[in-house]
Amino acid sequence: MPPPFPGGETITLRRMRPTGTRDVYGALVMAPHDETVAGTVIYPQSSSEVAQGQERSRIALTVVLPPTVTVDAIDRIVWRGKEYEIEGEPEPFQSPFTSTSLQTLTMYRVEG
Repeated sequence: MPPPFPGGETITLRRMRPTGTRDVYGALVMAPHDETVAGTVIYPQSSSEVAQGQERSRIALTVVLPPTVTVDAIDRIVWRGKEYEIEGEPEPFQSPFTSTSLQTLTMYRVEG
């Protein structure tokens, strides 16, 4: 199936999956498994200073993904060499005019 947006960008979906082992505290050890996703659209959402006068910024971007891509909240997205966290759950959408299906999510990173 071709990507929904042929002019879109390719991102790396860094899926965090359990390795089957536990650390010294009993928590499952997670390991990244990278998967590329073509045809995504990314556009700015917001940028804000996290704490006044402390030079920390939170950059949030909206990502439009094909409807067949499964994303978990613990996964990460690598885009243009920077790793972003995923906020919340993807929101599915189907256009009533064109029947195009897609899903959107918010990714963010904190700098500074």
